Amino acid sequence: ELQVDFGRMGHLVVEGRRRVVWALIFTANFSRHCFVWLSHRQTLDDVIDGFEAAWSFFGGVFRTVIPDNLKAIVIGADPLAPRLNEAFVEYAQARGFHIDPARVRRPQDKPRVERTVQFVRNSMWAGETFIDLADAQRHAEAWCQIRAGQRVHGTTQCPPVELFTLEEQPQLLPAPTG
Repeated sequence: ELQVDFGRMGHLVVEGRRRVVWALIFTANFSRHCFVWLSHRQTLDDVIDGFEAAWSFFGGVFRTVIPDNLKAIVIGADPLAPRLNEAFVEYAQARGFHIDPARVRRPQDKPRVERTVQFVRNSMWAGETFIDLADAQRHAEAWCQIRAGQRVHGTTQCPPVELFTLEEQPQLLPAPTG
């Protein structure tokens, strides 16, 4: 499983204009290995771009995705029958993963990514200065591999990238090629 959530990181000055930066955060359920995709918006296109980058980063597609109730994915939240964005459902079908949205105001449905949002904001974003969104994204990807991926995780007592490589990556569907 892969848990997904948006978190507000802060602001970035782009062409003299201060813009909000959002992080679409992907956290592998077992290993806690994570990937961060930065954007200025939370549109369907931004979300799909983030997923595509995540599949590339992880080297494959997780079979089940547990998103928060992102408007780009979940049009109408409901505990039993959430209404999903048809375009995202088609994307999920094309990539071969199942969408299992978290219930509204139930952070316990996706606790790994909830904790990761704070970690990303405090460790990857806070105190950093970036030229633009592309510069911030390069930093985020390096941070995911090195700082977040190679630390000894408090719960698993293992570096997430090692546990991911041994246990989760072999279970992934093949990464998209185009």
